[in-house]
Amino acid sequence: ALQEHIGIGDVVLPIAVARDEDATGHYVDKGFPAVSDPALYYTVRRATREKAESIGVKLWEGVIVSTSSVLSETAEWVEKWRRSGALAVDEETSTLYVLGYLSGVPTAVLLAVSDSVVLGEPRRYTYDVEERVSRTYSAIVEAALEAVYEFSKQQE
Repeated sequence: ALQEHIGIGDVVLPIAVARDEDATGHYVDKGFPAVSDPALYYTVRRATREKAESIGVKLWEGVIVSTSSVLSETAEWVEKWRRSGALAVDEETSTLYVLGYLSGVPTAVLLAVSDSVVLGEPRRYTYDVEERVSRTYSAIVEAALEAVYEFSKQQE
């Protein structure tokens, strides 16, 4: 997470992604947005909200940032994106959103928060943390499958 109020095990549903990575630049100009498919996004949102509540975690929606490398965030980098309001950081979502758009494949991503770079502490692998993140992963997989099924029915 990039915001202090987002807890380990919470769910992030990014509507858009800041492209601070190198892969998508091979396909589009840097100013091209990385945005989820609106119809799929709202279908995923409906399916995820109830699942998150049922396991006692929060669903956060908004902008995240994708980078090219894992665990390379500097304190300055973290502060810049935290101040911008970005919710989380990953390495894949901007690429999925851009290539999905270019190829006509609707995309939406669900993220389970497994650590917090804004707190400047490495993830501590305790049983409680692992259990919470594992429950979240299971819940978002179920939500994603339900959403894909529902979305496919809407497209008929």
